[in-house]
Amino acid sequence: MTFKQLRKDMHIDPKTKVMHVRSKEIALVYYRTGYQFEQYASTEDWEVREQIELSMAIKCPTIDLHLLTFKKFQQSFSD
Repeated sequence: MTFKQLRKDMHIDPKTKVMHVRSKEIALVYYRTGYQFEQYASTEDWEVREQIELSMAIKCPTIDLHLLTFKKFQQSFSD
């Protein structure tokens, strides 16, 4: 699903931090996109990403690895 679709269909229980999409519990999130700054079209996309990261779902790749692949981070680290 895209960040836009998730914005519409995702719900995170504030108590348990369990993520639901279309009333189904999500245990694993696999990122196929979001590796470049340009892939976040709006502030809302960043908010969806933050909600996913704060949920109990297992994320693959982890945020640490994901951030290392951002081109801007790579450029900063090389400097």
